[in-house]
This record gives sequence, structure tokens and C-alpha cells, in this order.
Amino acid sequence: MKLYIDRSSAELLTTEVRVKLGTRIRLDVVFTEGGRPVALEAGATGRLAAKSAFIDATYSLDAPTWTPGASAGAYTFAVNVDDAGLIARFTDQPELAFIAEIEWREGGCIYKTPTFRLIVQNRVITE
Repeated sequence: MKLYIDRSSAELLTTEVRVKLGTRIRLDVVFTEGGRPVALEAGATGRLAAKSAFIDATYSLDAPTWTPGASAGAYTFAVNVDDAGLIARFTDQPELAFIAEIEWREGGCIYKTPTFRLIVQNRVITE
């Protein structure tokens, strides 16, 4: 799944992301300016964090680092979702909704996207 972030405004060009449950969720982030991909500074770091949309809790999905991609402005988050507590919540739910945000540090400044919904769909729905 590719997510596009406008670098000048920190706006994420979507309000909802829907992925299937697996042991890891891969999200590729591409920074753009004027619709074209642009690279961040060499030392830029990023984090994706998400918490339940319905339960006031700490972040339950967290990818504290990204991996720079082969192309300019592309970064990859691999979010681990094989947590036993998280998977147990899927026993009677077809999907779980999270509120997520992407934060990155560049040149000593911290930037964040507006929050967005991250929907994780169950692999197997039991009736």
C-alpha cells in the first residue's frame, strides 16, 4: 500500500487505509512536492503509530523506524501485527479500526500528518 504525503503541507492524500491482517503490514510512504516524489534529508527518520479508534489506549501498532526505499522520497514501514493480544481481539470482529499518524524528523524539526483511519481486516471471519 502506498501513501503519499505532500511535503510542504504534511497532508496525507487519503483519510483511510484498509489492509488485510497478516504477520506484517507493509506501508510505503512517498513524499511529494508539486506532485513529484522528493527525497528527504539524508538523516531523516520516521515513525508510524496507531491506536484503537474505539478504546482509549496506548499505541498498539507501532513501527518506530522506516527503511528508505530505492527511489527518491520513498520509505517503507513494516508494522508487526502478530501480537497475541491484538490477534485475540479479532476472534469475533471482521475488522479493527485504528487511528494512525506518521511522524518524521528532518533537519531538527518534527512533522506529523493529520490522523487517518487504518482498518485491519481479519483473514478469517467466523460466524
